[in-house]
Amino acid sequence: MDLFIDGENSISQLTDPLLKRFVDSVGRGFRNNHNVEYYADQIGTTTKTLNRRLKETLGITPKDIINYRINSEAMRIFASNDTSVKEIAYQLGFNSPDYFHNFFKRLNKITPSNYKKQLTYAISDL
Repeated sequence: MDLFIDGENSISQLTDPLLKRFVDSVGRGFRNNHNVEYYADQIGTTTKTLNRRLKETLGITPKDIINYRINSEAMRIFASNDTSVKEIAYQLGFNSPDYFHNFFKRLNKITPSNYKKQLTYAISDL
């Protein structure tokens, strides 16, 4: 996963072993686990330490990394097949399609169904 942060920083440029383990753990578990505490436990640290190290290194929080990974997977699924918004919500570990709808809209400023429509129109124009 190559998370672009700003003009100078990205996940691929991480040198801190703890943060690399965190990103790897998120990559393996994001479909089932959305909370920072789970990942902190997985890599043997505290949420406070994880938060401080990410803020110092990339200027973002662990929750930002988790949300980015979930969001990028949702976009990948939308682009690769005709899966419904409801199915994607459940595939990504959301308990309700409404919660996924709110999550996606908060991050992308567009609803999942409108994103899917725009993507369909863009692909049909090719």
